[in-house]
Amino acid sequence: MPNKRLSIARNFSALLSTQIAGRGVRFIYLIAIARILEPGEVGLYTYGIAFYLTLLGLSFFGQDSLLSTRIGGHRYKFPVTAAHSFTVILAATGITVIFAFVFLNLTETDTAVLGALSFFLLALIARGFALWVRSCFIALEQATWIPRYELTFRGLEAVTGTAALFMGGGLLTVCFLHFFFWGLEAAASFRLLAKRQGFRLRLGTNRRLLKGFLSISALFTANAWFLAAFSQVGIVGLRLVQPDAAVVAYFAIAMQFFTTLMIFPISLSQAIVPGLSRAHRNRTEADLQTVATAMKAALIIGGMVAVAANAVGPWVIALLFGERYLAAGETFAWLGWAIGPYGAAFMAAQALNALDARGRGAAAALVMVGVHVAVMAVLVALAGRAGGWAGGYIDAATAGVLAGSVLGAAAALAALGSRVKVAGHGWWIRPMVLTAIPAGIMHLAPLPPLAAGALSLVLLAALTWMTGVFSRAELERIAGRLGIGRPHSL
Repeated sequence: MPNKRLSIARNFSALLSTQIAGRGVRFIYLIAIARILEPGEVGLYTYGIAFYLTLLGLSFFGQDSLLSTRIGGHRYKFPVTAAHSFTVILAATGITVIFAFVFLNLTETDTAVLGALSFFLLALIARGFALWVRSCFIALEQATWIPRYELTFRGLEAVTGTAALFMGGGLLTVCFLHFFFWGLEAAASFRLLAKRQGFRLRLGTNRRLLKGFLSISALFTANAWFLAAFSQVGIVGLRLVQPDAAVVAYFAIAMQFFTTLMIFPISLSQAIVPGLSRAHRNRTEADLQTVATAMKAALIIGGMVAVAANAVGPWVIALLFGERYLAAGETFAWLGWAIGPYGAAFMAAQALNALDARGRGAAAALVMVGVHVAVMAVLVALAGRAGGWAGGYIDAATAGVLAGSVLGAAAALAALGSRVKVAGHGWWIRPMVLTAIPAGIMHLAPLPPLAAGALSLVLLAALTWMTGVFSRAELERIAGRLGIGRPHSL
C-alpha cells in the first residue's frame, strides 16, 4: 500500500541521513584528533572506541531487532514491549560494564591510559540507552527526528573536542567529552520518548514475557554482536598482540573509512526490517524476493566503491591526515574489496532475523567473525616469527577482514536464498565473482590508478548488464520502490 511504501522511504531517508551525519561529523573530528595528537594517542583513542563498540552489541542484547519485529509499526504493542525491553537492556548493560571494567584493569597497566579508557565504559552505558530510544521510534516507523539529534550531539562533541585540543587538551579530554555528549543525548532522547509516546521510565516485571524476550533476544544478540564486532575486532586485536599504539591508529583510520562507506547497507537494513517482517507474516513473496535484489545491488555497488577506494583512497587519506598516515591509505585500498561482501552479509543477516531465521543469521555472523579472528591469529603468529614488523600485523588484520567478509557473505546469502525462495546460488555468486575482475585489474594491470579505475568501472557495469545480474522483473520492482512503477506493500 502506498502509505507503507512512503513510510519505509521516509524512515530509510531518515536513517541514511543519520548515518551520513554521524559518520561525516565523526570522520572530520577524527581528522582533527589525528592532526593534533600523536599517532600513539590516536591509537589509544581508536582502541577505546573499538573496545566499547565491540561490547555494545552485548549490552544492547538485540533490542533493536526485538522491538522492530514485535512492534512493526503497531503503537498499541509499544508500552508493554518497551517496558520489558528496557528491563532486559538495563540488566545486560550492567553485566557487560562489570566485565569490561575487569578486563581493562587486567590488560592496562598505565593508570593514565586506564583512566582515559574508563570514560568509554560510561559512554557504553549512555550510548546504549540513547540507541534504545532510537530503536523504539524505528520500530514505530517514526525515525525522522533522529538525524537532527545525531547531527546536533555529534557536532557539539566535535566542535567542543577540537576547541579543547587547540587549547591544550589531550587524550583524557576527548575521551571524557565522548561520554559527556552521549550522556546528554540519552537524557534528551528519553525526554522525547516521554513527550511523543507517553512512555514512563519503568521496568517490565512479567516473568513469562521477560523469559520470552530473553530467549528471542539471545539469538538477536549473537547476530548483532558478531556483526558489530566484525569491524572492531581487528583494532582491538592489534592493541592486544603488539605494543605500538601507532600501529592501531593506522589500521583504525583505514577501518574508519571502511565503516563510513557502510552507511547505505546499514540504513537500508534498519529501514526494511519492520516491513520485511510484515511481508513474511503476510506471505508476500514478491516483496520477499526484493531483498535478494538488494543483496546483489550491495555486491555490485560495493565493487564500484572498492575501485574508487583503490584509485584515490591512499591519496585522500594522506591529504587529510598527513603523510605519516600513508600506511592507513594503503590498508584502506585493500579493505575496499570487503565493502560489497560485508554490506551484503550485514543486510542478509538482518533480513534473516526478520524472516524468523535468527539462528541462520547468527551462524552467518559467527562465520564472519570466526574467519576474521582465525586468519588474523595465524598471520599475526607468522609476523611475530618474522620479527614482529608493523606492516605484517596490519596485513594480518586486513586479510582477516577480507576473508571474513567473503565467507560470511557466502554463508548469509546462501541461507537467505532458501528463505525468500530464490532457486540455486548463482544469483549471489555471479555478482560476487564479477567484483573480483576489477580487483585483478586494479592490482595487476600496468596502468595508472585512475586509468585502471575507469577501465574497471566500465567493465564491471558492462558485465553486470551482459550477464543479467538483474532481471527485468527486478528492475520493475526497483522502479516501483522509487515510485515510478506499480507500488508494493513492503
